[in-house]
Amino acid sequence: MRPLGVISLLGLVACEGPFVPPPQLAPPPAQAAFLQITPDSATVIVDDTVRLRGIVRDSAGHVLTDRYLFWWNLDATIASVDGVGLVSALSPGRATVHLQVDDVVDSAALFVVPYVFTAIATGGNHTCAAANNARAYCWGVNAFGQVGTGTTSFVEATARLTLLPPPVVAVAAGSTHSCGLDGFGVASCWGDNGAGALGRGNSLGDPLQPTPVASSLRFRLLALGVGFSCGVTTTDAAACWGGNASGQLGTGSTSPTATPLPVLADVASLSAGAQHTCAITHDGSAWCWGANGNGQLGDSSTTAVPVPTAVVGGLTFQSISAGGLHSCALTPGRVAYCWGGNSHGESGSGLPDAALIAPTAVAGGLRFLQISAGGNHTCGIGVDSLAYCWGANTTGQLGDSSTTDRPTPVPVSLGLRFAQIATGGGFSCGITGAVVAYCWGDGTSGQLGTPQMGIRITPTRVAGQ
Repeated sequence: MRPLGVISLLGLVACEGPFVPPPQLAPPPAQAAFLQITPDSATVIVDDTVRLRGIVRDSAGHVLTDRYLFWWNLDATIASVDGVGLVSALSPGRATVHLQVDDVVDSAALFVVPYVFTAIATGGNHTCAAANNARAYCWGVNAFGQVGTGTTSFVEATARLTLLPPPVVAVAAGSTHSCGLDGFGVASCWGDNGAGALGRGNSLGDPLQPTPVASSLRFRLLALGVGFSCGVTTTDAAACWGGNASGQLGTGSTSPTATPLPVLADVASLSAGAQHTCAITHDGSAWCWGANGNGQLGDSSTTAVPVPTAVVGGLTFQSISAGGLHSCALTPGRVAYCWGGNSHGESGSGLPDAALIAPTAVAGGLRFLQISAGGNHTCGIGVDSLAYCWGANTTGQLGDSSTTDRPTPVPVSLGLRFAQIATGGGFSCGITGAVVAYCWGDGTSGQLGTPQMGIRITPTRVAGQ
């Protein structure tokens, strides 16, 4: 018989089997001793974001990765921070963001600066712009959701951030719809979808937020007209979609299409008017198609053409702009030519003709860096960087401190030096070399981007910059 055990000197029974030590308690977690936010300061543009990160170390310098990071700030009107350190810039000013772990706190300084517009596009009665925070903004009439805020309203008188995700590199504005390009060449559109102008593959409804065009095509340029859209792809092909009653899509028919169809190859630049489209190919030749009742195609006729047709005259052009009922272009020598409707002097030729069916030189001998044809007026930037306008001026769209029509170019008031200019239905906008946007003309629907709506006969700074 086995012995049951042996009584030890300590009065404990020694049982048969291996010795099992008593369980040990886990050591307490190391306390945070050092905390660091990276970066410890940052400059952020309004409506942009920056990601802050926190590094936690114990007293021995070991990084602790199992701690809850508590982010907070008291400057909620200037910037906000979420639970993972993503800071959203809200308004200009200085904000301090704090991070706390255990009893240790660190802080980072945020300097929020205003955005500036880097590109501007004018539509029928609304305006859109791309900003240096890679976002898009629009303002003006919003009955179809063309401002892109996810709602409809009669007007939005000041710049509104669209729902188009960043990065936004370009914007375009049509009569009642808008489009934008991201950094990957994907086109998205919003607003009036009549006849498929948004390129969604149908003409149903009016989306209240940007929707990608239903195509694998990637674009580098967009141009919008009245109920239709066109673009130049990254392979330099022109494609159009939407309404087509006058052949403005250039597809050879007058049937609408809700997805992009190819039109012309080897395209350098392109512009969409009310119901016609024009393009410049890389050899400098000009081509137009669509409505032509006022000679806006420049082919020596007034007959609509549903396919690209050469502009007559044998001129070589480097840029082109299609307006309401007229078109204009610049030669490599910076000479401006216009053709088409001229009932308000929008050709700038000084001629009394109501329509010009072939390119006609703009009078005055000015040389231009850029030209833009609007509803029934035209503006350009001279080689001196000053803005000049001509044509209809009933709403002050020429910006010359009057409401008198001008058949030849007149300087825009205030002597501002512009880098970009764009003309809309009855208004004009530009961005100066100092990257400040101004608009003038008909602002009764908020299209000038100022809280006080009305007509402005001189350039007025767009609010919020």
